[in-house]
Parts: sequence; C-alpha cells; structure tokens
Amino acid sequence: MIPLTDDIERVRIPAVTLGLAAAALAGACVELVRGAGWTALALLACALFAWVFGATEEDRLGVPLFLVVVLAGGAVGVGVGAALGDVPAGALAAVGAVSAMVLVHLVRFRGARVLSMVLIPFFSGFVAVRSWIWALAWPALVAGLAVLGAFEG
Repeated sequence: MIPLTDDIERVRIPAVTLGLAAAALAGACVELVRGAGWTALALLACALFAWVFGATEEDRLGVPLFLVVVLAGGAVGVGVGAALGDVPAGALAAVGAVSAMVLVHLVRFRGARVLSMVLIPFFSGFVAVRSWIWALAWPALVAGLAVLGAFEG
C-alpha cells in the first residue's frame, strides 16, 4: 500500500510542505546518481510521508509553528546521526523532520483516515486506512531501510 493523502480538509496551499517534499525528491535524485539506492528510497519515503502528514499540519498549525516542528525534528535527526558517527546527516535530518510531522499528526488527528493505493494483483484499488496505522508503519519502514543500509556513510 502507498499512502496518498489524509481526509482532513485544508484551507491553504501547503507551500512549505511542498518545498520539503521537493527537497527530499532532489536529494533522492542525488543519492541515485551517487549509487546509494537505499538512501534514495529513504528520501522518497520522506517526501511521500511529508506530503501525507505535513500538508495538514502546516495548514492547521500555521507556517511559523510548523517550521518549529520540522526544524526540531530535523535537529533531533542530525543529533542521532552525530551520535552514531559516519551517517549521512541529510537523510537523518529528513527522517527526523518527517517523524516529527507524523507524531504531531498522530496526536492531533487520531481518527483521521489516509487514502491509500493498494497494488496487489486482483485486489488493487484505493482504501481508507486509519492514520495511526501509517504512523506505526513509519518507524518500521525507517528501521527496515536502516537494516538495508540506507543510513550508512
């Protein structure tokens, strides 16, 4: 399944979220050129989850408070990278920022649903999945990518 968007109505265009997702996509392209496929996949996942969870948070929190959440999460990610040693700071900053978005979304909108695309043959289509399920899937996805070598220097 691939998350697409949540069911919470937005009033404004999420410009900061779009910028963050675009930066993650650009970073994924750079990592693909460097030959770091798992890191590129981690950045693609960050772009996707930033769009799904960040757009609503930016709309509801407002840009200044949303930037505080994103920057705090990114700083925690960089701090974890510094503690671990030779780890790409950019990828962990993106993971930290998106983790903060997912956590804030989970706290504020526990009952939200995320429109998700199912790509299983004979069962493909769209389904609404509770946002807390995707919030639990995010750390599992990051841990799986870490095991595969996405955050190795």
